[in-house]
Amino acid sequence: MNIQDGGVTTVCDAPNARGGSWSAAGFILFTPTISSPIMKVAATGGNPVAVSSVKSGLTTYRWPQALPDGKHFLYFAATHAKAGAGDETGMYVGSTDGREPVLLLHLPVSGLFAGGRFFFLRGTTLMEQAFDTRRLRLTGEPRTVASGVGYDLGVWRGTFSVADSGVLVYSGGDPSSHYLQWFGSNGQPEKNMTEAGRYADSALSPKGTRLAGVNDPQGDLWVIDFEGGARVRLAERNAANPVWSPDEREIAYARLDSAGIPKMFVRLSDGSGSERALAAEPVAQVPTGWSPDGRYILYNRGPTGNSHIWAVPVAPVGKPFPVVQTEVFDYDAHLSPDGKWIVFSSVESGTDQVYVTAFPGPGPRWQVSQQTGGGAKWSPDGKWICFWNGAHNVLLKVAVSAGGERPVFGAEKQFINGMVYQGPFSDADYSLARDGRVLVNRVGEQSSRFTIVTNWQTDLAK
Repeated sequence: MNIQDGGVTTVCDAPNARGGSWSAAGFILFTPTISSPIMKVAATGGNPVAVSSVKSGLTTYRWPQALPDGKHFLYFAATHAKAGAGDETGMYVGSTDGREPVLLLHLPVSGLFAGGRFFFLRGTTLMEQAFDTRRLRLTGEPRTVASGVGYDLGVWRGTFSVADSGVLVYSGGDPSSHYLQWFGSNGQPEKNMTEAGRYADSALSPKGTRLAGVNDPQGDLWVIDFEGGARVRLAERNAANPVWSPDEREIAYARLDSAGIPKMFVRLSDGSGSERALAAEPVAQVPTGWSPDGRYILYNRGPTGNSHIWAVPVAPVGKPFPVVQTEVFDYDAHLSPDGKWIVFSSVESGTDQVYVTAFPGPGPRWQVSQQTGGGAKWSPDGKWICFWNGAHNVLLKVAVSAGGERPVFGAEKQFINGMVYQGPFSDADYSLARDGRVLVNRVGEQSSRFTIVTNWQTDLAK
C-alpha cells in the first residue's frame, strides 16, 4: 500500500501467511501458508518462487527477514511433531540463490535482526548477540535486553519488534499460558479447572461429564472424566479440534500428517479399538461439528485461510459434499440442536463475520454478527448463539428463534469478558454446557500494554 495516497497493489496470493519482509533489493520474502517454503516475489508483483529447501523433520517455515546484503535472509522453521531428540526447530540463515540453509540457533520462537544484532528470547528474557552479516554467524556473548517479554507458542513468535533506528517495542506476559475456567449462565466467573491440565483445544462432552482436550505443547489427545478423574489418551501427538458424537461414543479429530497437513480421524471415546480415517482426500480436513442425528460430520476442507465447509456422511459412510463454498474463506461450522441450521464464520464481507444457513443447503445466508465474529456455537437448548469478538476480547450472545422458515435474531449482548485461547484451527476455545454454563479456555497472564525503548543501542553500550 502506498502510505501517501492509500493506493493498494496486489502482489500475489498469500491465503494464510506467516510473515513477510521487504528486501532493499526490490523483492518480498513471505510464507503464503503454514506448510509452504519461504517464497520470493518481485515487490511490483509476479509469480513467487521458493527460496528455502524442505528439510527433513521440519514441517513449517515462517517469519522471514531479509538481510542487508539482499542475498540472504533469516527465517524460523519448526516441526508440528512432538519435540524430542534431533528436533531442528530454530532460526536459520537462508540464501536467495537456493543454497543449503544453515541453522543459526536452536530456539522455540522466532528472533529478529537489527543494527548488527540478533534478538531472541530465552524464556521471557529478551537477549541480543552480535551477528556477523559477512560470515552469517553469531559472535561474542549474548546479553540481556529486557525481561518479562511475551511470546506465542501457537505461531512460534515473540511479541517484540526492533528497528535499526534504535526503537524496541515489546509486550509482556505469556499468551501461551492458558487454563480452563467455568462461567455461570450469567457470564460471571466460577471455579478454575487447573487440575485438568493445560490444553490447546478442548471440547466438553454433550452430557458435560467428560472433556476431550489436546495437551499443550505435546499435541496428544486425551479424554478426562470429571466424575472419576480417569484419563484416556486417544491420539499421540499432532492432534487438534476434537468433536464429540452426539451419543458420546466417538470423537472425531484432526491429526497432522508428515507434511503438516491436517487429516480427519475418528476413534471410540473410551480409547478402545484403533482410529479410522475419514474423507480420504489429499487436502486439509479439520472436523468442526457432528450432526445431532449422528449422520454427518462437518469439517473445514482446504488449507487454513482458503478452506470451505463440507460434510461427510458417517452413518452410513458416504461421499463428502460441499455445504458452504463462497469465493473466499468459510470455516468453523456448528449445527443447531435440531440439525436444520448451521452457524459458521466467513470473510465473504471482507472481515470475519458469523452467519447462519440451512443444512444441508443450498439456501440463503443471514449475518448474525454486527462488527466482527468467529468461533460461533449454538446453545444446547437452541435458544441462542455465542461467538467471539476478537476486536474487543469478549464473548457475545444473540437470542435466536429458528423454528420457522428462516431464523430470527435478537440484539448482540455482552456475555463473558477477557481473552479466550485461540486454537490452531479455531477462533475461540470454549464449550457450552446443557445447564447454561460455559467452559472457557482462558488466556493467562498477558499484558495489554506495550513498552517502547527509544535507543536500545545506548542501553547496550552501558
